[in-house]
Amino acid sequence: MLAPYNAALVRIRTLTIIVAAATVLVAACSSSPIVAEVNGEMISAADVKALSADTPDDVIIPGAPFRDALGLLIINAALRTAAEEQFGLTGLNDPDRIAARIADPPTEREATVFNNITADPRLTQAFAEGAAENYAIHDAVLAEMVTDEGQDEAALDQIFFDWRQEAIETADINVRSQVGVWGGLADGVLPPP
Repeated sequence: MLAPYNAALVRIRTLTIIVAAATVLVAACSSSPIVAEVNGEMISAADVKALSADTPDDVIIPGAPFRDALGLLIINAALRTAAEEQFGLTGLNDPDRIAARIADPPTEREATVFNNITADPRLTQAFAEGAAENYAIHDAVLAEMVTDEGQDEAALDQIFFDWRQEAIETADINVRSQVGVWGGLADGVLPPP
């Protein structure tokens, strides 16, 4: 008497497992996989690919362009969180603010960086926006930290570099194992130490 009941239960469990597996497969195919998480902020493969025209659609073993773009997104997320937590700074990645900075760079160094990004066919406008966000964070944090405005550019860069290192070291960064360890960023894109 229990055999038909058990057989039906096994069929229901099997069907449930098949449906669950199909749901996971459809979800994985329909959305971009998460490649990193920074302080609870998810970074998808699509976010990274938006920064680099040189990143292939099927990233199995990510190359330098993918790692550079991912590194920029990770660093900006970590710095944005630290700037908000330590100084109450918000809106540092506001699209209008970023677009204005790219259109009218406040320094010659930034103008050169944005021109180099534009000239590089491997990089996209989104990469320039990421660099502009990094510069916006740089300026906003220094405005909070520096009391002596007479300091030279090298001293200011060192103050920011020290803060940036601490912010990155204390951030909760999880890069998915299939992405591997990301390397350095594209030369000259971020404020130098």
